[in-house]
Amino acid sequence: MFEPVKGAWVYILECSDGSYYTGYTTDPERRFSEHNRGIGSRYTAARRPVVLLWTVHCRNRREAMSVERRIKALTRRRKEELLNLNRISLGKMLADWRRKERTSGRG
Repeated sequence: MFEPVKGAWVYILECSDGSYYTGYTTDPERRFSEHNRGIGSRYTAARRPVVLLWTVHCRNRREAMSVERRIKALTRRRKEELLNLNRISLGKMLADWRRKERTSGRG
Protein backbone atom coordinates (compact mmCIF):
# COMPACT_ATOMS: atom_id res chain seq x y z
CA MET A 1 0.00 0.00 0.00
CA PHE A 2 2.72 2.52 0.99
CA GLU A 3 6.14 2.49 -0.62
CA PRO A 4 9.04 2.86 1.82
CA VAL A 5 10.22 6.47 1.70
CA LYS A 6 12.14 8.76 3.98
CA GLY A 7 10.13 11.06 6.15
CA ALA A 8 6.92 10.48 8.03
CA TRP A 9 3.19 10.23 7.41
CA VAL A 10 0.34 12.03 9.14
CA TYR A 11 -2.92 10.11 9.15
CA ILE A 12 -6.53 10.45 10.20
CA LEU A 13 -8.53 7.44 11.32
CA GLU A 14 -12.26 7.17 11.83
CA CYS A 15 -13.09 5.17 14.93
CA SER A 16 -16.08 2.89 15.38
CA ASP A 17 -17.88 5.61 17.38
CA GLY A 18 -17.48 8.09 14.49
CA SER A 19 -14.73 10.11 16.15
CA TYR A 20 -11.48 11.00 14.41
CA TYR A 21 -7.98 10.15 15.56
CA THR A 22 -4.93 11.91 14.13
CA GLY A 23 -1.39 10.65 14.44
CA TYR A 24 1.92 10.37 12.65
CA THR A 25 4.24 7.47 11.85
CA THR A 26 7.12 6.40 9.67
CA ASP A 27 5.30 3.16 8.76
CA PRO A 28 1.57 3.66 8.02
CA GLU A 29 0.76 0.00 7.40
CA ARG A 30 2.32 -1.14 10.68
CA ARG A 31 0.71 1.68 12.64
CA PHE A 32 -2.75 1.07 11.15
CA SER A 33 -2.45 -2.62 12.04
CA GLU A 34 -1.43 -1.71 15.59
CA HIS A 35 -4.47 0.53 15.98
CA ASN A 36 -6.80 -2.25 14.86
CA ARG A 37 -5.12 -4.79 17.15
CA GLY A 38 -5.69 -2.49 20.13
CA ILE A 39 -2.05 -1.57 20.70
CA GLY A 40 -1.88 1.68 18.71
CA SER A 41 -3.18 3.99 21.42
CA ARG A 42 -5.51 3.85 24.38
CA TYR A 43 -7.97 6.07 22.52
CA THR A 44 -8.31 3.82 19.48
CA ALA A 45 -8.07 0.59 21.49
CA ALA A 46 -11.47 1.41 22.99
CA ARG A 47 -12.96 2.42 19.62
CA ARG A 48 -12.08 -0.42 17.24
CA PRO A 49 -12.25 -1.13 14.44
CA VAL A 50 -10.74 1.98 12.89
CA VAL A 51 -10.74 3.00 9.24
CA LEU A 52 -7.88 4.87 7.59
CA LEU A 53 -9.39 7.97 5.96
CA TRP A 54 -6.46 10.17 5.04
CA THR A 55 -2.67 10.30 4.88
CA VAL A 56 -0.11 12.85 3.82
CA HIS A 57 3.64 12.41 3.50
CA CYS A 58 5.91 14.89 5.26
CA ARG A 59 9.63 15.47 4.75
CA ASN A 60 10.56 14.42 8.30
CA ARG A 61 9.15 13.67 11.75
CA ARG A 62 9.39 17.27 12.85
CA GLU A 63 7.19 18.40 9.99
CA ALA A 64 4.79 15.50 10.62
CA MET A 65 4.50 16.45 14.29
CA SER A 66 3.72 20.03 13.27
CA VAL A 67 1.03 18.95 10.79
CA GLU A 68 -0.43 16.53 13.34
CA ARG A 69 -0.59 19.29 15.97
CA ARG A 70 -2.35 21.63 13.55
CA ILE A 71 -4.89 19.00 12.53
CA LYS A 72 -5.62 18.06 16.15
CA ALA A 73 -6.39 21.72 16.85
CA LEU A 74 -9.06 21.83 14.11
CA THR A 75 -12.73 21.51 14.89
CA ARG A 76 -14.51 18.41 13.61
CA ARG A 77 -16.07 20.48 10.83
CA ARG A 78 -12.65 21.72 9.71
CA LYS A 79 -11.29 18.17 9.82
CA GLU A 80 -14.15 17.07 7.58
CA GLU A 81 -13.29 19.91 5.19
CA LEU A 82 -9.69 18.71 5.19
CA LEU A 83 -10.81 15.17 4.41
CA ASN A 84 -12.69 16.52 1.39
CA LEU A 85 -9.82 18.62 -0.02
CA ASN A 86 -8.24 17.56 -3.26
CA ARG A 87 -4.47 16.97 -3.45
CA ILE A 88 -3.75 20.35 -5.03
CA SER A 89 -5.44 22.19 -2.17
CA LEU A 90 -3.68 19.98 0.36
CA GLY A 91 -0.31 20.68 -1.23
CA LYS A 92 -0.98 24.41 -1.07
CA MET A 93 -2.05 24.16 2.56
CA LEU A 94 1.14 22.29 3.50
CA ALA A 95 3.25 24.80 1.58
CA ASP A 96 1.53 27.64 3.47
CA TRP A 97 2.19 25.91 6.82
CA ARG A 98 5.86 25.34 5.87
CA ARG A 99 6.25 28.99 4.85
CA LYS A 100 4.68 30.19 8.12
CA GLU A 101 6.97 27.95 10.16
CA ARG A 102 10.06 29.21 8.32
CA THR A 103 9.08 32.82 8.88
CA SER A 104 8.29 32.20 12.55
CA GLY A 105 11.69 30.53 13.06
CA ARG A 106 10.27 27.11 13.96
CA GLY A 107 10.93 25.34 10.68
